[in-house]
Amino acid sequence: MTNPIIKPTVGRRVWFRPSAEFLASNPTLTQFNPDQPMDAGIVYVHHDHMVNLIVTDHVGKTIQVPSVPLLAGQHEPAEDGDVYCCCEWMPYQNGQAAKAEAAEKISAEAQPAYRQRTQREELEYTLVSGAASHLALNPRGAASMATGIKTMLDALHPCEATPDPRALERQFQLAPTALPVIDPGPDFLEREIQAKASTGPRVTPADIEAEIACEHHFTAGQALEALGHPVHASMSLLTFCVLVLRNGFTVTGESACASPENFNAEIGRRIARENAVNKVWPLLGFRLRDKLAGQDA
Repeated sequence: MTNPIIKPTVGRRVWFRPSAEFLASNPTLTQFNPDQPMDAGIVYVHHDHMVNLIVTDHVGKTIQVPSVPLLAGQHEPAEDGDVYCCCEWMPYQNGQAAKAEAAEKISAEAQPAYRQRTQREELEYTLVSGAASHLALNPRGAASMATGIKTMLDALHPCEATPDPRALERQFQLAPTALPVIDPGPDFLEREIQAKASTGPRVTPADIEAEIACEHHFTAGQALEALGHPVHASMSLLTFCVLVLRNGFTVTGESACASPENFNAEIGRRIARENAVNKVWPLLGFRLRDKLAGQDA
């Protein structure tokens, strides 16, 4: 296997192999063993196969050597036994480059080949994407929706054969536990009711809020302190919410905290208010049902 091409850069180390003519013209250089190269550092790059070097001989003396050929593979002596004046990468550098090249090849082979979608596939993707939100609220219509999309696809872009005629239908099949609400939030139950319920009269969260004239929040500790009574530490962990409705009727909600370290006044007021609001629902429900019963009479 041939060695990969390594890009030379300033500062990298290479092996320098002087020729006999080079040593003769530089008698101050010392070479103890011709089989051992000299250490060198790249100081300038002409191109991938030509560099300027600072060469260190076998006793540590340095010399500037310009325009030195850089071999792609390891050095091999000429047939007549002379040694070329050149430089080469060290064996471990060639090994690292070969490993990197092999890893890149494996990664490239592992990547699936990209295939441009056909016009039929583009249309199918658009139709399926558009139907997704509808099917989230009406999963039972998956079969009929799939049949309709396939009929439209066959009419606009017919194909020769369909290996699995139920493949498109399976794209719409939802698990039995799939929730119809795609983006659940604090009001997810109300949005689900709006999506599934008919247009008949009902009590809504807006009706509840419109019925509240004012509200008051306080802890049991604050109430006892206002009355001049001794206040136990636990009383400061009990939060009350009093809702005054438009007709003057009042409902209350409470929130208690077991650990003083976990007490949060804002969260306590929020929970107490939610518990109070939950008591308004049956009151307005009874009023609405009483009104509807009078209309039916």
